Amino acid sequence: MAVNSHNTITHLFLIGMPAVGKTYWGAEIARHYGLPFVDLDTIIVEGEQRDIPSLFAQYGEAGFRKREH
Repeated sequence: MAVNSHNTITHLFLIGMPAVGKTYWGAEIARHYGLPFVDLDTIIVEGEQRDIPSLFAQYGEAGFRKREH
């Protein structure tokens, strides 16, 4: 979590195992506080123009994590 000089949250990162609800809860928190929501998986899929299982199949986990980074 990043906080500015006015003690306002500027960024909140949710990390965890696959399928635990990060996207759901991230969107809910953003909606509740009127903040923008960004899902890294969505950005990767749009940028690569392929779904995540396809990326894993071609590049393996290491290749996906490189794109994620």
